[in-house]
Amino acid sequence: MEEFAEVPDRSTLLYVILYFITCGLFGIYWVYTLTNDPNRHFESHQIIEKELITALKEILSKQ
Repeated sequence: MEEFAEVPDRSTLLYVILYFITCGLFGIYWVYTLTNDPNRHFESHQIIEKELITALKEILSKQ
């Protein structure tokens, strides 16, 4: 089984400071990371759930 993709711990304060320093341009990256991190996490859960369901079906079919 693959490992879970963990959502990284990001410094919100650092992101706010970078947002204001770059006049809002950093916001594009910030929104990207806010949507990409959870998506990768949920995709890894989908893979593990499919493997778990397959394993449970095999166990139940042997009974």
